[in-house]
Amino acid sequence: MSKSIIRDLNAGFFVFSSLAVILITIIALMNYSLGCMLLFDMESTAEMVRVSDSNIFTFSDLKHLKAEAGLEKISAYSEMIALVSNRAGICKDGMKVVLVDEDYSSIYKYEMIEGRFPDEDSVRKGKPYAVISDQLALRLFMTLRVVGNEIEIMGEKYTIFGVYKSRSSVFWTLSGDGFDRVFIPYTAIDSYMELPVDIMALVKKQEQHINDTKIRIDAITGQKVSSYEINDYTTSGVVSHQYFDLLVYIIGLAAILFTIVFLARYAAYLIRRCKKKLNSYYAGNLLKTDFKEILGLLSVFIAGIVVMALIANMIAFDFIVADKYIPDDNIFDTHFYISAAMKDSILANSYKINIYSVVENYRRGIMRINIYCALLISVFIVISTMLYRLLLKAGARGKSILWTVLTTVVLGGALGVMMAILLGFEAYCPVKIWLLMLYYYYILL
Repeated sequence: MSKSIIRDLNAGFFVFSSLAVILITIIALMNYSLGCMLLFDMESTAEMVRVSDSNIFTFSDLKHLKAEAGLEKISAYSEMIALVSNRAGICKDGMKVVLVDEDYSSIYKYEMIEGRFPDEDSVRKGKPYAVISDQLALRLFMTLRVVGNEIEIMGEKYTIFGVYKSRSSVFWTLSGDGFDRVFIPYTAIDSYMELPVDIMALVKKQEQHINDTKIRIDAITGQKVSSYEINDYTTSGVVSHQYFDLLVYIIGLAAILFTIVFLARYAAYLIRRCKKKLNSYYAGNLLKTDFKEILGLLSVFIAGIVVMALIANMIAFDFIVADKYIPDDNIFDTHFYISAAMKDSILANSYKINIYSVVENYRRGIMRINIYCALLISVFIVISTMLYRLLLKAGARGKSILWTVLTTVVLGGALGVMMAILLGFEAYCPVKIWLLMLYYYYILL
């Protein structure tokens, strides 16, 4: 084929393989950053999000629940939209005022610029304290040094007790609800005991299972759990990125299969070579005269087996299915799966209508991105593989293709890291992913 066709094929391969590497790098960094970006330790925390207006928890249930539930820690909060102003009359409307208890700040992680969240004594006494964001501090006072100043919320005066740093990453902004938040003790509100609890955070002990916790809370509170959707982040945190893990597994499996095909062809070549040699030498003489060559040829097999073992170890992951999607007795119970899907749909709609959990919405956003990007990456890899094979058929030189592959992985990886950092993800180099992609394209030769 002409050089122009080879050049076009090479350009197409470079574009699609680069896109695959860029996307797979961004998703790797996003999943690596998941625990850092969320507000709490996902390995031990669950959230109960209100989806009903009847038979719900109130703050009067909270103290009893903390004493009887047997959990490591429990925190509850509610949100309401209000206008916040200062003495000068400068105001900010559309704020979410979050009513929190004394354990809120020990579960949900906020980076404090100044001051702190109200402690147990402040909450118990109903102190009119408020914790505001740096954005609100600059809006109302044009400085971050505002601890001790007063603000007005719903006609009541509150003393600023702390200033937290807003999460300003692009992805967090896109996944959020668009509201800035002010935190005050729930005891600072009149008739607080009868206020409904919107979201409850449960920190479990290591040996506790969410189903056992749910049953215990239900027994203590008179079956109020049914009015809440339980998000167990011990499971859902893993489920969020296992679509990406599955994609990496498929790429690794394809690389292993291509390696097996290569070794099979190589074995056939060795057999033909040995048969030809045996026409001139006895087996013993052949080993003596060509010992180094035979050792080198056998080392290729050993290297191939070692590489396959390393890839298998690299791509291994635990595939988790949430308990609510697993029938108790009959795995072929289609009615159960349909009911579970319908229940999820109903709860999702209720969730959108009533209460907004920033953490859960963020996690769902990450899961959706994992799914969409996994599909896109699959398409890019399939197209680039087809172009790769066409390049080989067109007579492109192996060294030229390998140079393109190396450039693709290095450049795509670097661009992927930079784009991920711009989106607000943690800086990290997914070397294993890059090596896997490099080997995948290399073994195609």
